[in-house]
Amino acid sequence: IHDLLAGGIAGSAGIFVGHPLDSLKVRMQMSSGGGGSSIRTILSQSSTLGSVWNGLPAPLAGAAALNACIFLTYGSTTRLWDKYDTTNGNNNNNDDDSKSLAKEAICGGITG
Repeated sequence: IHDLLAGGIAGSAGIFVGHPLDSLKVRMQMSSGGGGSSIRTILSQSSTLGSVWNGLPAPLAGAAALNACIFLTYGSTTRLWDKYDTTNGNNNNNDDDSKSLAKEAICGGITG
């Protein structure tokens, strides 16, 4: 459950911060001034400052669900790896970096 919650929060935070900036970028690109309008001009033309968050719920829900699934899959595969890794109890530190790299690559590859 921690992985689901962490993934949902991470996905939501990214969209919550990025969506208004993307909305301003699109409005600047679509402005009829040719060279683009300033952010101040674009915001003054809209009814409220909150209009940059219009259309937020759909991408917010999608990103939260997607990242929750990614975090859950990665967390589950790393715990499964640790459960069946027979070299965890050995004190041979020579190959720790290569084992860690293999674990990250395989678990990350399974996650997608």
